[in-house]
Amino acid sequence: MRERGFTLLEIAIAIAFLGLSLSTIIAIQTRYLRQYSREENLAQAALYAQYAMTMMEVVGEPPETGSIDGDLATLLKETNFFDESELSAKEGELDGWKYRRNVTAISLPSLGETPPEEDVLRRIDLQIDWGGGDGFTLVYYMRTK
Repeated sequence: MRERGFTLLEIAIAIAFLGLSLSTIIAIQTRYLRQYSREENLAQAALYAQYAMTMMEVVGEPPETGSIDGDLATLLKETNFFDESELSAKEGELDGWKYRRNVTAISLPSLGETPPEEDVLRRIDLQIDWGGGDGFTLVYYMRTK
């Protein structure tokens, strides 16, 4: 008479299958969490870049040509993005966030008999990086005349 139950081989196969299933689920969850974090940083970078560009436009004077690098927290502090109560908390969140602003002059070609106009537009490339090789770039054009 044979007793009913599982053999050692059946239990080993079930445990191996369970381990494989759990490791796959953990890998998928990790990928989704990493993607969520990237998307959240991308949305924040877009907000910060748009605010910085808006503040440049409010000033009314186009920025000088050339490149500037720095900490994003410093840029946002200079443009009054944060009020004093949230400044210290946000500075900690933005550790490692950098920006690079590249401004180039654009001249318009001559149309018909009119002479070409020099330095009519400025192209402003504002790149925000938060580490890990990820970043966001906003390109904006501003009239100088």
